[in-house]
Amino acid sequence: MKVLNGQKPFRVGTLALILSFGRRSTRYRLTATCRVREGRQLVDGARLRRRGCGFRRWWNALLVVAAYALLAQPSAAETVVTSQARSTVAEFLVTAAPPSTIGAVCMVDTGVELTPDTASVAARISVWDDLVGDMSPTRHGTLVAALITAAPNSWGTVGIWPPARVVSVRANVNGADEFTVPSYYHGLQRCDELASYYGITVVLMALGSAASLTEEQAAAMADRVASARRRGLNVVAAAGNNGGGALETPAQLPGVLSVGGAAADGSRCALSAVGARLQAPGCGVDATDPITGAGVAFEGTTAAAAITAGALSALRSWRPDLGPDAAEQLLLAGARASPAGAYLHVAGAFRAAGLGAVVDTAPKLGPVPPPTPPSPPDDGRPDLAPPAERLARPRVVVRRTARRPRRLVVRFSNLPHGAAATVVFSVRSRGSRPDRMRRVGILRTRRRASYAVVRSLQAIRATVHYTDLARRRPTSATTIVRVGPARRARR
Repeated sequence: MKVLNGQKPFRVGTLALILSFGRRSTRYRLTATCRVREGRQLVDGARLRRRGCGFRRWWNALLVVAAYALLAQPSAAETVVTSQARSTVAEFLVTAAPPSTIGAVCMVDTGVELTPDTASVAARISVWDDLVGDMSPTRHGTLVAALITAAPNSWGTVGIWPPARVVSVRANVNGADEFTVPSYYHGLQRCDELASYYGITVVLMALGSAASLTEEQAAAMADRVASARRRGLNVVAAAGNNGGGALETPAQLPGVLSVGGAAADGSRCALSAVGARLQAPGCGVDATDPITGAGVAFEGTTAAAAITAGALSALRSWRPDLGPDAAEQLLLAGARASPAGAYLHVAGAFRAAGLGAVVDTAPKLGPVPPPTPPSPPDDGRPDLAPPAERLARPRVVVRRTARRPRRLVVRFSNLPHGAAATVVFSVRSRGSRPDRMRRVGILRTRRRASYAVVRSLQAIRATVHYTDLARRRPTSATTIVRVGPARRARR
């Protein structure tokens, strides 16, 4: 409730109360106008003067105060065992005692806002700037994180595995729910670089894109996925919400576990893409409104990928000896057959991995207190920051040459010694979006300045970041530089 410092009246709220008597229902709309000052009465965070509130009827005042008292109480309708937990036979993950070491899920998304359901997020990082919150208008990343790690706390719903640890990597543009190819590339790169520090075992890309990849983009993304798998990371991606179309980016890349959306009976969701390797709940999923905390029904392959990533993280936490290939094989081996394809069956995967005792010994009823995720080893480094001092943000100038307009000169003014500069050029295609990517790596450095000359057709901007060749320092923040027109030679 808004609190004003002056004596001007304001509207406390308008509540609709429905009273049912048999077949008849009566709706009462209650309105209260109050003046605020620091006084005696406290209602929902606002101090109201007792004689400063005017109600249309005296019983309206009682009902409004009673309604606010009810709203202040924790919600008792929290769904502890969600529909997705029942359909995937994952109820035991809510009450089972977690293992001593819990692997993290690196979530490349729109960022995460801290709510009661996302309080256990281990870290929040951005590949573009210092804004680590949810920069999406729909709070997409916050909803996805809650689907994985929301705890039984009388707020919202419960995630597929409450003890899970989530590392949020924001890679979207501020205020947008769409990703570009550089967003996926740099987000996956950050997960790869932070894997050893945060104990990351699974990378989740739950936001797909309908943009097609060029040969250069496909090769660069395939190399990045292969690098993550060599480090021991599973890469899970949503199949896409295109209503029966082909797999979207990045689910179609080799080495990515694509997940489609299916109903509890195994039939494909109408909005899901086809061709995914695994199916998971994507229709009528019990989710949490990231703003109000109310339970909502969610549809989309985003939920299917998030549920799969949480289950895969749990499997690899109880079996830390598993690699990416072995973990995916167990997940597919334990899946049940359905009309849409192999449907996620968490208990079956655990039994296939020799973890039947975890399934059988987990308490069947009753929520567990919110778990406290284990923190990284105390080595003097902050929990929510990279382990070492980050490389400086690049200071770059990109210009065209006067004699050869098709050549670009990229000049670095602060390239550190022992670091490499990665430049990604965005080229405008036939449409209006810069969706082509060309990667140029500069490996040699100088103490004061370095430069490179590259050939790029119709480049409109360049994305630059520094990487430590010895992998001792985290990657720098990203600098985006627009490429101006060619300079005309003076006569």
